[in-house]
Amino acid sequence: MAAEAWWLQLAFVVGLAALLRFSTLTDRSLWLDELKVAVVGLGGLDSAVDAAKADVSATPLDYALVAASQEIFGRGEFAVRLPAAIAGVGAVAGLYLLGWFLAGRGVGLTAAILLAVLPGHFWYSQEARFYSLLAFFTVASTLAFGLAVRRGSGWLWGAYGVCVALGLYAGYQAAFVVAVHVAAFALGVGLGWWRLPRTSWLWLGGSLGLAAAAFLPWFLWDNAGASYNYPSPPADAVAQYLTWSFSFGATEVADALPADGAWYVAGLVFATSALAGLLAVRRREPLLCVAAASVVALPFVVLFVVRRQDYFLEERHFVFLLPLASLAVAYATVELIRTRLAAPLGVALLAVFLLLAALGLGDAFKVEHKREDWRSAVRYLEAEMSEGDRLAPNENAELIAYYHDFGTVYGVRSAQELSDFADATEGDAWVFTSLREWRSPYWPELEPALAEGFSEIDFPGIRIFVRPGGR
Repeated sequence: MAAEAWWLQLAFVVGLAALLRFSTLTDRSLWLDELKVAVVGLGGLDSAVDAAKADVSATPLDYALVAASQEIFGRGEFAVRLPAAIAGVGAVAGLYLLGWFLAGRGVGLTAAILLAVLPGHFWYSQEARFYSLLAFFTVASTLAFGLAVRRGSGWLWGAYGVCVALGLYAGYQAAFVVAVHVAAFALGVGLGWWRLPRTSWLWLGGSLGLAAAAFLPWFLWDNAGASYNYPSPPADAVAQYLTWSFSFGATEVADALPADGAWYVAGLVFATSALAGLLAVRRREPLLCVAAASVVALPFVVLFVVRRQDYFLEERHFVFLLPLASLAVAYATVELIRTRLAAPLGVALLAVFLLLAALGLGDAFKVEHKREDWRSAVRYLEAEMSEGDRLAPNENAELIAYYHDFGTVYGVRSAQELSDFADATEGDAWVFTSLREWRSPYWPELEPALAEGFSEIDFPGIRIFVRPGGR
């Protein structure tokens, strides 16, 4: 292959990732978690950072980037979700370079395509929270670490420290990625796979010390020690994360599996990653070996830590691992394909993963609104009202509605959607409008429809419409 072809490969994966993420970026209205970030971002950087501090175990980078994006591009889904989408595309591009650096362009291209189409990464590249940012810095810090070890440049070690610090400001889970790097360094030096000067330990320590010093002020200032006292998450959370991330729980996949089918998909990911680790041992590549092992081990480590903190656990908290999972799957399948006798197995494995992703993307594209437990909506909205705050305006959805029994939180854009919502609710139904002085193009149609089916309760800065017979 011509040397210039890598540009074409990189352009292809970046174009694919950007097309998937940006073409539907504004299709879903902002949901509760995104509104929480968007509303404080309207108050500027100081307001965003203060809000991050007040949130339990939150870090400020996503809040700050959303605030900056709204300052530049205005209000609405596009501006609020732009940082997450850019980070998602950046992670795909970085994974191509990381895979190429570790095992060749074939692995880099395959890993980048997988990450581009993984439903879990696609979904959270369109959510205005930190998950996509954290995945990006997983890739960036791992690539910087690998380059620094191989080339021994002080500038590269400095870049690694910066990536780690930014990763920590994106989310505390970045500490798990640092553990992967340290383990790879110890394995490579301990087994003699990496023959490095003794000063390499000093460079590694100095880089991590730089990152720790940069992050320490936030760590001391943050409210990280608080706890929500949620029920302890089950071990099935790990299986659900992998099934959701690789297939989005696609209907076709769910119908084809037993009731506990999540472990089938998880087992396939674990087995393929374990195979990648064994193949990396043969290649004597410690970073690839530990990265593959982390796909199997780290979800359970996260589960253990979360249980100790009495915190809840969902698939979004594992998104930072998806680049490493894509890398492990790509390396295992490409290495099998390169082996004549095992080539059919490699092709079959890769086809299965791509089919799962395609089915999952199909389901993800059908989702119009985000689901959320109604009690979370109540707690947040009551807190906002008690403090006299206001919900963020939404470019494409004037209303936020939720239904007591089903726990649906979504944006309402037309009189027909409002009618469908009212018809579906047999219990308590509430509708919350955005800022009084702000009006979307949908408001002339929505206001009379609300007047017919809902009665209004007035609150400072927000209007609440209650369905007759509701609470």
